[in-house]
Amino acid sequence: MCGIFGLIVKPNSQITPKRVKSILFEIALLSESRGKDSSGIAIKSNKRQSIDIVKGDIPISTLLKGKSLKSIVNNAFEECKRGEGFTALGHARLVTNGSQLQEVNNQPVIKDDIVLIHNGIIVNVDELWEKNNDLKREYLIDTEVLPAMIRKGLNSGENLLMASDKAYQSVKGTFSVAIVFADRDEFMLSTNNGSLYYISDNSTFLVFASEEFYLKRLLNNNSLKKISSE
Repeated sequence: MCGIFGLIVKPNSQITPKRVKSILFEIALLSESRGKDSSGIAIKSNKRQSIDIVKGDIPISTLLKGKSLKSIVNNAFEECKRGEGFTALGHARLVTNGSQLQEVNNQPVIKDDIVLIHNGIIVNVDELWEKNNDLKREYLIDTEVLPAMIRKGLNSGENLLMASDKAYQSVKGTFSVAIVFADRDEFMLSTNNGSLYYISDNSTFLVFASEEFYLKRLLNNNSLKKISSE
C-alpha cells in the first residue's frame, strides 16, 4: 500500500509559486501514511526538458527537509514565476520487492527517459521480462518493467495510448501509475483498481493522489480555493 501523488500546473497559469509549494508539500505529507519505508519526488523542468529526482530510504516528511530537494524545488519555482509551468510526481513507499536500501529500487523509477510512479504489485514481472527478452532488466523492483515496455511500444511507432494499453493488458496484479517523459510533452494517469483520484479545473492545474480523502482535505482547508491568488 504505497502512496502516489503529484501536481501539474500549466504554463502561464498565474498560480503563484507559494501556492504551488503549499499544495505539493501538503499532498506529500498526507501521502506519507501510505508508506514510510522510502520516498521520492521527481520534478520536470519544461524549459530544460529534463527531470530531477530526489529519493531515499526515508519518509517523505524527512525528504522534504533535505537540501537536495529544496534546491531543485526552488529552481522549479523560479521557472514557475516565469510562466514555465510546474510538474511534480511523488511516492511514499511501503516496500514489497526490491530493498529500499538500494536507491534504484525506490521510486520514482526512471528508465528510457520515462519517469513513473506505481502503487500496486505486478505479480508476473519475471514472466514479462522473459517475454520481452530484448529489454534489459536493471533493478529488482517490479515497476521497472512498465516504462521499459511502454518505451518499446513508442519506439515501434505506437502512440502513448496504444503503447501503455498494450503494457497494461499484459500485467497480472494491480497498478495505479503516473507517468511523465523527459522527451515528450505528455502526462498520463492510469489505474486498474480505482485507487487513484484527481482534482482539476481543466485549464490550469491537476493534483492527484492515492486517497480521495487527501484531496478532500486540500479542498476543506482552502489549499485549492482561489488557487491563483494569495
